[in-house]
Amino acid sequence: LKPVCDPSEVSSLLTSEGVFPETYIDFMKRIYTGKINYSELRKEIHAQMERIMESGLHVTHIDGHQHMHVLPTVLPIVIEQAKQYGINAIRIPDESSLFVNYMYSPVRLLGKVGLSTVAAKARPTIRDNGMYSTQYFWGMVNGGHINQKTLMGILKSVSKKSGTHELMIHPGLNNTLLGNQYKWGYHWEDELQAVCSNHTHLYIRQHNIELINYGDLI
Repeated sequence: LKPVCDPSEVSSLLTSEGVFPETYIDFMKRIYTGKINYSELRKEIHAQMERIMESGLHVTHIDGHQHMHVLPTVLPIVIEQAKQYGINAIRIPDESSLFVNYMYSPVRLLGKVGLSTVAAKARPTIRDNGMYSTQYFWGMVNGGHINQKTLMGILKSVSKKSGTHELMIHPGLNNTLLGNQYKWGYHWEDELQAVCSNHTHLYIRQHNIELINYGDLI
């Protein structure tokens, strides 16, 4: 993807082709090798916020692609920009490290644990800035691979924990079309079918799970 800003203004965020790096690993490498110019990062985040607000959408919360908004050097800028636009809720993707939920990929589990650890450390900063978030987060270890079985595994965990929960899903209507555009190997149609199924809705009603959005937290 191309930046909202002119590429020449945010070059430390981009590849030699003038687009953002494809993966969070590439971005994190840039951060930890000191290659990111944070004034450029602030400029691009501000420009993205402007673009979103100009759309007229009612924005209930803020988050970042592949959760990069919780990185220690990025989070203060994100909070600053969110509060400037009156956005008072933010995602904290700290899924329980022990939650495997039928996913046995060591690489995915390691990535989940690492990101959840960073996200958990971000929680006090978010709280100290008067921002809201859910108490629990689900869908990271199964990201892009949620089906009826794994969704029920998540909902069973939700039903046992009183509080507010976020479920991250990637529903879609056409695996082929989306797969041609995004090379992630996600199962968009399975996720859509799982969240829309009668079995799912029956379980939600039977266990008194209330469906809300981030706007209801404030």
